[in-house]
Amino acid sequence: MPCGNGQTLSKRKHGVCLPRFSFFSSLLVALCCLEVWGSAAQADGGKSCSPCPVNCSCPLGPQQSCVVNCSNIGLERAPAAEEIPLATNVFDLSNNQITTIEERICDDLCNLTQIDLSSNPFECDCKLFRFVSCLQQKGVQVRRSNELRCSHPLDLQDQPLLNVRLPTCDMKTNTGLYAACLEDSNSGGLGRSELVIFSYSTFRNLTREQCHSVCFNESHRYGGLGEKHECLCSKNSDPNYISTSQCSAACTNPDVMKKCGWALAREVFVVEFSVSLTPLQPQSVHNHVTFTANSSVTPVTLSWDFGDLSPRANTTGTVSTTSAHKYGLPGSYTVSLTALAGHKKVSARGEVTIMLPPKLELHCPPLVVANRSLELTLVSWGSVGLNVDWKITKDDVQIAKASPFCPVDAMHDHESSSCFQIFPGELSWTDARKQCLNRGGDLAIVRSDKLRNLLATKVTQ
Repeated sequence: MPCGNGQTLSKRKHGVCLPRFSFFSSLLVALCCLEVWGSAAQADGGKSCSPCPVNCSCPLGPQQSCVVNCSNIGLERAPAAEEIPLATNVFDLSNNQITTIEERICDDLCNLTQIDLSSNPFECDCKLFRFVSCLQQKGVQVRRSNELRCSHPLDLQDQPLLNVRLPTCDMKTNTGLYAACLEDSNSGGLGRSELVIFSYSTFRNLTREQCHSVCFNESHRYGGLGEKHECLCSKNSDPNYISTSQCSAACTNPDVMKKCGWALAREVFVVEFSVSLTPLQPQSVHNHVTFTANSSVTPVTLSWDFGDLSPRANTTGTVSTTSAHKYGLPGSYTVSLTALAGHKKVSARGEVTIMLPPKLELHCPPLVVANRSLELTLVSWGSVGLNVDWKITKDDVQIAKASPFCPVDAMHDHESSSCFQIFPGELSWTDARKQCLNRGGDLAIVRSDKLRNLLATKVTQ
């Protein structure tokens, strides 16, 4: 990785940028070759073919060549550089489940002449492109190259690695690789930062939300935006926490980033999959209820449980996805949502209250006689504290404003909206009711102490 002025950057556990001048690089290569041939002599006069990676075989081939055979043993990770014999001439990693390989293997194996990487689900990122390019520059024969194919990213899937080119590996910036610093939320308030080095990019002009989905679908851990709004992604499989070093100030000082061979990425974020439900106000039982789900990635498949024992509903959509449902009864319901994207699943829950709204019915007589009182009936369903403003209009023009009729010598009770009139005399219950009916009312039965005390003032002996 370039570190400026002919230097290289050695990535270590704590993210230290160590300058190694080209003179020392040449010296190290020379020492490497001397070590292979000088210290490798064995009692049988052959070369050393050790240490041998675990589960691999390391026989001596023709002309004492060192063959490291790790083919078809189910490896998910390629052996590290320090696990491979320095005298290796032939390295076979075919037919495994390897997705990436260390770049420095190309530099450390001075005598490598042949390598077989075929039939592995490689992540074709810049690191792998640089590794293969290094092999070609050193004249190493890449065996069965037509079977060396990309598994990811999706737009390069199943394409021969040696026949494709990833434009972003040129990293068209004034410095070099994109990188950034991300605060570690799990550091317990210690303020620790992780150095994120981006290895995948698309030059499409994307928003942060769109880039988040791209990085998620490519199984990356981090995302960010480049100088031209290109989408950057990084796996950073091993957290690289920054300690005191030449590149420690990279988070805030672009000049330091440049010295370390990095361009500063913007809007760096952790790639996460989450879904949420938009809260709702109380809804009417007479209407369809529209629920809105917000997902951090797209495309996403949603499975809805509306909490009323109805069948689940499935929808597929973008960041904001809706689903409508009609409830049969009023009440409070718990809505459960399951979101699926790739091989991951997340869920969310929400509450909705379904209400029976107030309803009014106005009953009018079919026929009205002139100069007679007009009797109207108002039926209220579910409403409380109801105030009624009675108006009579003709052709949208008010011609009368009605109010409950109450004679002048009677008493109107606002609480019960009733009119009471007292007539002196001794009458039977039947005759008393008949007299009230003739006056457009009915015989009253007073059960409220408050109303009884109010009417008592009108009773005379």
